[in-house]
Amino acid sequence: MTFNKKINEIITLLSDLNILELNSLINEIRNQFQIPDIVSTIQTGNKTKPEANIIEQKESAEIKKSNFELILQTVPTEKRVAVLKAIRNTTSLDLKGAKDSIADLPKKLLDNLSLEEAEKAKTLLEEAGATVILA
Repeated sequence: MTFNKKINEIITLLSDLNILELNSLINEIRNQFQIPDIVSTIQTGNKTKPEANIIEQKESAEIKKSNFELILQTVPTEKRVAVLKAIRNTTSLDLKGAKDSIADLPKKLLDNLSLEEAEKAKTLLEEAGATVILA
């Protein structure tokens, strides 16, 4: 199958993502293009084989991973102050520590988090304008 250059670049980038990053990407694409979540609309008794595999893989990934790292990827210049406040609210860092944490990105901000804690911290930082991934 032949793809144009942009599609080849996208596929190359996607192949480097882990399952959590792919899940976040899928959710962002669904939100951006207003695509309904097929998995959530499937009735349990009406699963087709591919749909059942998707659900099983998602459940399996959640079971395997119990400790997460929060990695700060980017902070737009115009969102620096808001992100610094979010970092201070999410971590035990003081202002200097928060500034140091955004000086050299990407940087692991938190580790050994439960999925719930990681998602909460990720949401707070993303709302402030940062780009964050869970690993």
